[in-house]
Amino acid sequence: MTVQFATIPVVHHYAELPRLVQQIETWGFEALGVPDAHWLWPDCYVTLTQCALNSRRLRMGTFVTNPLTRHPAVTAGAIASINELSDGRAFLGIGTGDSAVYNVGFKAATVAQFRESLLAIKGFYTGETHYLGKPVRQVWVKRPVPLYVCAEGPKTLRLAGELADGVIVGSGLTPEVVDDAYARIREGAEGAGRRLEDLDIWFFAKTNVAEDAGTAVDEIRMALAASANHAFRRTLEGKLIPPQLHQPIEKLKAAYRPHEHELLGAERVHARLVDELGLKSYLAERFAIVGTAQDCIAQIERAAAAGVQKIFLGPITAEPARVLHTFAQEILPRFR
Repeated sequence: MTVQFATIPVVHHYAELPRLVQQIETWGFEALGVPDAHWLWPDCYVTLTQCALNSRRLRMGTFVTNPLTRHPAVTAGAIASINELSDGRAFLGIGTGDSAVYNVGFKAATVAQFRESLLAIKGFYTGETHYLGKPVRQVWVKRPVPLYVCAEGPKTLRLAGELADGVIVGSGLTPEVVDDAYARIREGAEGAGRRLEDLDIWFFAKTNVAEDAGTAVDEIRMALAASANHAFRRTLEGKLIPPQLHQPIEKLKAAYRPHEHELLGAERVHARLVDELGLKSYLAERFAIVGTAQDCIAQIERAAAAGVQKIFLGPITAEPARVLHTFAQEILPRFR
């Protein structure tokens, strides 16, 4: 079976980025995604510029931005600049907003707000659009940038099917979750006179590879908590969560701290919560490709059997380059 992979080029210093980007391209990954989280990562467009200058084949884009911390027209123009610099290899990944939004005192966009921003971005590339009732114009962009919606819940998945060129599914990789995601996207696409097959659909997975499965999972507990908080934030309805886990997940959401989002360390509150609430196994199974190389191969095979053809890896670990190198050497060749 063939599966394509993309990843986040996580580095702790900008000087490390060019070499990592070159390695990721050599290793056979298809694309790079750069987070737009001002408080946690360097500026995404500066990073994307580096990615464009240090690669020839890789696609690249925001993974993901939001419609609140930057005006949609500013976002559309910024990613269009990366598209020109990379000779058409850019994409715009956008969601309703997570830690970047909450850490400036905002709340995530509602579905209605999100829809308005997506229409404004799409219209920007035609030369004139509207946002919040005001006209928005541009005169220089000649080619639109593909729009990828990051979606977890039923409503945003349907919206992605309606409006987007691609979808980044963040609701998990278990078979029943994959089936549900495709059904929601198809519903939105067909309602707009489109086909599911016309969309480029990726599934996001937190990732870690180690010689011991328990060690691999333990290191990314905080990332598993982040996935759960984001996917289940508004409601548990329609999220395919076992009933016995509703109360623990509600407790995780109530205790979640945006200022500790994705921060490594066993002493961090989110890592402890995953253990204390008994959620580690469930969240790892649903949201991650994690464990030994053989564990990861088995998890990818299960996802592929459910219909997943493209996986976006999130190696939020202490040694992301090592994880990606191991993945490229021991796992990726099995799916070419």
